[in-house]
Amino acid sequence: MALTYSRQLLSNSTNGRPISVDSTSSPGQSIHTPQTTGTSDREEVYLYAHLLATTDKRVIIHWGGTATADEIRQDIVDGDGLHVVSPGLTLTGTAATIGAYCTATGLIAISGWVNRASATV
Repeated sequence: MALTYSRQLLSNSTNGRPISVDSTSSPGQSIHTPQTTGTSDREEVYLYAHLLATTDKRVIIHWGGTATADEIRQDIVDGDGLHVVSPGLTLTGTAATIGAYCTATGLIAISGWVNRASATV
């Protein structure tokens, strides 16, 4: 079985633009919902966060769920540009969503893309 890859925008991005994290609690601002349906299909998700303020902030990413084990915590430092949040971590299905929240709204933005791998015969 071979896989065919296609680069896709994050499902909640408008034309590839950054997504403002406008939530301060779990489950957070919706960032992406995988669009895979087959048992072999998957999505490699690449996420980058950047600060829209002058004070360091922490972003919490919920990766596929809202349990503590599903959290990725990343400190975003002023003046450091883009911070890698997900270097191609994989999700499958359509129920495992990615969300993000911060201590204040509108101070962090998330950018990225998805490499969608679909099984071909």
